[in-house]
Amino acid sequence: MLPQLQLIEDFFPIDSFIEEPPKGTGQFRYDRYGTITEEEPHIKTAYSRYRHPKYTRLWLGVKNMLQEVYGERLYPTYNFDRFYYEGSVLPKHRDRPSCEVSVSLHIGSNLEEEWPLYFDYNGSVENLTLKPGDAVLYNGVEIYHGRNKMPGGKDNYFHNVFLHYVRKDGAYPEQAYDRFNAQFKTTGT
Repeated sequence: MLPQLQLIEDFFPIDSFIEEPPKGTGQFRYDRYGTITEEEPHIKTAYSRYRHPKYTRLWLGVKNMLQEVYGERLYPTYNFDRFYYEGSVLPKHRDRPSCEVSVSLHIGSNLEEEWPLYFDYNGSVENLTLKPGDAVLYNGVEIYHGRNKMPGGKDNYFHNVFLHYVRKDGAYPEQAYDRFNAQFKTTGT
């Protein structure tokens, strides 16, 4: 495997997170009171939700597991889930500084073909296919990653959750709590 890339099979029990895919596309953000606002979508063929309440609980809970894996204290930054639909592509990219420790968790899909997530680190490319419940941990700031065009047709979907953190003693501790300072205190977490 590439440096700073770790596949964890059966990372988290996902039964309580499986849901019917929403009809339509768009990008939505939940505030701390549960109010939803619509935003310009990052991927026009997908349905994205930033800070959905059930994934926010998961995001905060997973932080403790990750601290054991990394052996250091982490601060949460942000989380979102995304349903990809026909024609979806995740262009090759690196993430912003608030994604120093990233988790990509596959929730579910009805695809008949695999749709790997690829990682390009210093010209070495690795494709990883996640089964529901599998996750990959990686440094989203340093490692290019993406997905080619999703296989399947108009009735197919692929659901993924993204959980992001920074290391307390890492390069980006000022990114802690990203856009959520109104909801979380910056001490004691």
